[in-house]
Amino acid sequence: MSPWSWPILPIDGGGRFPLVLRLLGLTTLGLTAPAFVPVFASPITTAVPVASSPQVTTTTDVASAWVPPTSGAILRAFDPPPEPWAAGHRGVDWEATGGEVVAPGAGTVRFAGPVAGRPVITLAHANGMLSSLEPVTAAEHWSVGDRVEAGELLGTVGSGRNEGDDAGGEGDGEGSGTVASEAGHCPQRCVHWGVRVPDGWVVDGSAWDRYLDPLVLLGWSGPSILWPLEGGPPGRGSYAERDRRSAMSRARSTSARAEASQLNRPARSTAAREAAAKTSGSSSSRTRAASSTGEVSAG
Repeated sequence: MSPWSWPILPIDGGGRFPLVLRLLGLTTLGLTAPAFVPVFASPITTAVPVASSPQVTTTTDVASAWVPPTSGAILRAFDPPPEPWAAGHRGVDWEATGGEVVAPGAGTVRFAGPVAGRPVITLAHANGMLSSLEPVTAAEHWSVGDRVEAGELLGTVGSGRNEGDDAGGEGDGEGSGTVASEAGHCPQRCVHWGVRVPDGWVVDGSAWDRYLDPLVLLGWSGPSILWPLEGGPPGRGSYAERDRRSAMSRARSTSARAEASQLNRPARSTAAREAAAKTSGSSSSRTRAASSTGEVSAG
């Protein structure tokens, strides 16, 4: 029986148990009913809601379902763009220690082949997210629809020309949006892992891919950030509102600079002000005298 359904018994001529006795009853019940004892050992989950359905959490259970694509160190972290079309680092670069690249999570092959001269493999995960890894040789040996498990060998780190580094576009829609090759992208051989939700970022009615931090999937980064489904990233508001605030900020800065200029302007001495006043008065007298004799033209 729940403690909230206990009968209220009259005592002392019709009085009733005070609320504190019920609360004490809860404490006593906790000794025999573990269901009422809170458990704090489990980690608190944080989620990143994305456009349609995918939910990304940082719990141990989810983290155990994801693995780094290589055994190397992180060379460059995730740095999302301020707008979906702007430059940014839409993933994580991993040192290619050993050269092997494994699937970071279970899924099916959505794309495998060359993109802009580099081998790319894209995996579709059950929650709607896409993982793209590049450059990965032997990616072309996979077929669309092939099933892979987390940690399964995909290929080895390849090479490719580093063109369009950090560009916002993706060419034919595959790839991670950032070229990861031996030529310039990393100080040494590396593999780039990008995670995105197709059409997960809507701006002014246009849908763009929403990029997520892969380290959140591994449980290495957090807490996650809640992104609006419309407009810009968190804290930026709509673009019209952002532009309005930016204009107001510039106006305040201009006003502040003008006030500072007035305060910092050196004050002229009393003698200098008197001399300037005499000069001005003398000039006015000469002008009036010349005007009376017709020496000043109306020109």
